[in-house]
Amino acid sequence: VIARSRLKRFMDQHGIGSFPELLKRADEDIEWFWDAAIKDIDIAFYRHYDRVVDLTHGKPWAQWWIGGRMNIIQSCLDR
Repeated sequence: VIARSRLKRFMDQHGIGSFPELLKRADEDIEWFWDAAIKDIDIAFYRHYDRVVDLTHGKPWAQWWIGGRMNIIQSCLDR
């Protein structure tokens, strides 16, 4: 089951050999992880974002998908 999972496919696509390695990479490079994740689940933006995240004011006040425009209904419910 795990070998056929979406998570395993994601890890293979990015050359990640283990779940702890994925956690480490995601923690060390939050922008890479969320950019890759949003693309993997195919969330559509009608205006692509300029930056994934802005942590200028700290993680509790993170701003996500800077400059991007999307309709989440289109990506989640209309499929």
